Amino acid sequence: MNDVTVLYYSASTEDPKFEANIRKNLLANMGDLPLISVTQEPVSDFGQNICVGKQVNCYGNEYRQIQLGLREVKTKYVITAEADFLYPPEYFQFQPGDADYYRFNNVWVYYVRRERSWNAWAQKTAYFKRNSDGAQIIKKDFWLDAIKKDIGEEEKWYTEENKASFIKHTHMGTDQNNTWTSENPVITFKTYDGVRRKTHIECKVIMEDTFPYWGDMGELKNKMFS
Repeated sequence: MNDVTVLYYSASTEDPKFEANIRKNLLANMGDLPLISVTQEPVSDFGQNICVGKQVNCYGNEYRQIQLGLREVKTKYVITAEADFLYPPEYFQFQPGDADYYRFNNVWVYYVRRERSWNAWAQKTAYFKRNSDGAQIIKKDFWLDAIKKDIGEEEKWYTEENKASFIKHTHMGTDQNNTWTSENPVITFKTYDGVRRKTHIECKVIMEDTFPYWGDMGELKNKMFS
């Protein structure tokens, strides 16, 4: 059995219907792994839920939520789950060796277009991202040490005035010797309700509008927001 806990963290800023469907997908696909969720609004029937109350939506506070969740983890590794990601069952079936971290190698980005200038084709197209912090397995103690260097251990929260002072000192990057993948991709949605509107994509890879397991992206988006 995997020595892995699912760690879900959310600023609770996404559309409630959308995030509820994200959580539903997670529960359906994660198997019997333990789940710890750290959210800014309480969530019932979703593993061990830690509600931190409303905080500024920024990376410093995201790391504080992760830190609080990691302190409750009893396994050697955690596998990340974010509030705007869909994960196929294979994502949770990888068994880590002894590296400090592993990255999933088949992540695609779908932009939830709000501008009327985008045509119907662009509304249902996803872009290849390859890797993401939202799709990785990390040793619990390794991650705790890294976060301690960034934000310390005291439970202080960033505000609008000082959120820009957060500096991420540990940039793990991607070691291609420590990755895993599957035919069915991880899908991340850019809804404009997260911390950032932009993200890196592999521009040389052809865009796709249909994927194994997930089907048509336009139809998937409609399903996720209804």
